[in-house]
Amino acid sequence: MLFQEFACNGLWVASSNGDYNDRVWIRDSVFIILTHMEMGETQIVQDALNTIGDLWDVSSENNDYARPAVCYSCDLKSVSVPNYLTGESADIQNDTLGEVLWIYCEAYERGYAFTPNWDRVIANILATLFKERYWEQSDSGFWEMETALRASSVGICVAGLRRLLSIDSREWSSSWDAEKVRTLLEKGYETLYKLLPNETSNRAYDSSLLYLIWPFTVVDGVMALQIIGRVLGNLRGWVGFRRFVNDPYYLQGGEVAEWGMTSPHMLLCMNQIGLYPVEEDPKDWRTIKLLEEKNYPESFVGVEKEPNVNTPLAWTKAMCLLAKLKLSPN
Repeated sequence: MLFQEFACNGLWVASSNGDYNDRVWIRDSVFIILTHMEMGETQIVQDALNTIGDLWDVSSENNDYARPAVCYSCDLKSVSVPNYLTGESADIQNDTLGEVLWIYCEAYERGYAFTPNWDRVIANILATLFKERYWEQSDSGFWEMETALRASSVGICVAGLRRLLSIDSREWSSSWDAEKVRTLLEKGYETLYKLLPNETSNRAYDSSLLYLIWPFTVVDGVMALQIIGRVLGNLRGWVGFRRFVNDPYYLQGGEVAEWGMTSPHMLLCMNQIGLYPVEEDPKDWRTIKLLEEKNYPESFVGVEKEPNVNTPLAWTKAMCLLAKLKLSPN
C-alpha cells in the first residue's frame, strides 16, 4: 500500500512527520483517492468515499445547512484550522466543497457505489454554496492564508457543479435542485470571468490556479496558457515553484519556500493542454526524482533548499505518482 504510512481510519494524515502528523485534510485525501483510482485500488477508494460520506453527513438545528469541516484529528474529530499568520480561523475553504463534489462525480462515472448518506452530503454542499453565496464569498482557499475572493476556490466549485449537472438526471437525488445547481454554476462563471487570470483582486501570480487546468479542467486554451506562463515566469525557483510571491510560510534566510508538488502538477497541466514537454524541459522530471530521493517533502526551504519538517507529505507523493502514472514514458 503506497500510502500506508499516512493511513488513518479510512483516510490519510497530511504527513507522517512534522507539523501535520495528526491531521487529516479532506483536500489532501481527495488527491490520494484520485491516485488510487488511477491505480485501480477499488477497495481503498471505496473505503475512503464511505469515510468522507460519514464525516460530511452533517446536520443543523434548523435542518437548513451546516458547513462541514475541512480538517480532522486522527480519531476523525473535526479540528479548526488557523490562519498561518494571524491564528484566526481559516475554516472557510470553498475549494474543498468543490473537490468533494468533483470526486463524487469522478467516482460515480467510474462505477463506485455510494452509501445513502451521500445524497445528504451533496444536498448540504449545494445548500452551503447557495446560502453563503460562494461566488462572492471570501475564503482562505488552498493555502489557508488571508481571506479573499479567490478564483481557485470559485473555479473548483464550478468544476464540481458542472460535473454534477453532467450526471444523468434519473440518477439524481430528489433533494438536489437542478435549477439551483445551474444558478450556482452561472454565478461562479461570472466571478471567474472577473478574476482570471488573477487569483484575487490583488494577487496576479498563484500556483493554486494550476488546479483549474488539471485535474478540474475549468480553463483551457489561451487562459490556461496565460496561467501556466505566469507561474513559470514568476514563481519558478531552483528546485520547485513558490506558491505565490512573498509567501511567508517557511520563509528562511529571505528565501521563499519552493513547493515540491507543483513540479509534477506543472507537467500534468502542460499535458492537459497538449504541451507535454518530455525532452524540451526535463527540469520538472528532475524535480520529481529529487522529491523521491528526499522522501516527498512539502517544500524546500532556505538558501540551501533543504526539505522542511513536513517530510514526507502525502499530497506531494500523490502528485508525483499521478504524474508518473499518467505521463511517464517508462
